[in-house]
Amino acid sequence: MGGAGCASALGDHLQQRGHCPVFADSSSAHRYWTDVPSGEWLMSAPRCAPVPNDSPTSAVSSSTRSSIRTIPTLGSLYEDLVVVRRIDAEATALQRQGELGLWAPLLGQEAAQVGSARALRPDGFVFASYREHGVAYCRDVDPTHMLRFWRGSTHSGWNPFEYNMTTPAIIVGAQALHATGYAMGMQFDGSDGAAITYFGDGATSQGDVSEAFVFAAIFCAPVVFFCQNNQWAISEPVSLQSPVSIAARGRGFGVPAVRVDGNDVLAVLTVTRAALERAQHDLRVVLQGASQAGVEGLAQRKGGRGGRGGHQWLPSRVSR
Repeated sequence: MGGAGCASALGDHLQQRGHCPVFADSSSAHRYWTDVPSGEWLMSAPRCAPVPNDSPTSAVSSSTRSSIRTIPTLGSLYEDLVVVRRIDAEATALQRQGELGLWAPLLGQEAAQVGSARALRPDGFVFASYREHGVAYCRDVDPTHMLRFWRGSTHSGWNPFEYNMTTPAIIVGAQALHATGYAMGMQFDGSDGAAITYFGDGATSQGDVSEAFVFAAIFCAPVVFFCQNNQWAISEPVSLQSPVSIAARGRGFGVPAVRVDGNDVLAVLTVTRAALERAQHDLRVVLQGASQAGVEGLAQRKGGRGGRGGHQWLPSRVSR
């Protein structure tokens, strides 16, 4: 099946599941939101007012090639999920053998990472936590570079500007501020791109994430906040982090947000693409304004927080 045929097949699959095709223009993505009550507010939320931009560089002059997304097929998405899980399993084994100092497992979060990563344009910049190995794989980071970081045999792991993705952030939640600041810089440079940052549900209780929400909302930064709500912060359940959904907390800061099934790679792909469209859309049209969006991917972590931690505290039905 050719690329167009695969795209059509995936689009038909999405329509059967109640999603719109993710390969059409932004208007199709907007239809997805209007079909979902929780997503309707995201797309209908007030846009940010234009901000002054005196940059002599055209907003789209340098992004023609880098703004083209590769259309994923069902087969390629499945391959990503399988390979990412295999990388995680091998690295977890290496850590338990003492070959790696630490490894944050992603078992149970493959779909959230692959789906969101495949929605990104090449020029999108990723600000990761320490668990986004699947995102790194989708950004073409060599797995050996990931292992070197956790083995302590390199000072960084990889060149962030080569893959448009930062190396793991160890300080919980700090990357949300970095992403917001970078997005504001993109805005002032006249770029039509967007940044995305990943963090867990536990990180939403950190002050850095709250500050990032405030700056993004006030300054209309083109950034997407992707919370991988795996329902556990070390050994503390999300019910002790927030009495409402993580998405609802984002809305409290003025950041439009929606919750999605983090185990559905197609749903995550669709929602992330729509969120990126929102973050980029105003900038492409007005050339001076932008807006932010948030996504909460609901998943279930099936392993410990780090390679050294077990999962004895997990319910038996989950840890099996």
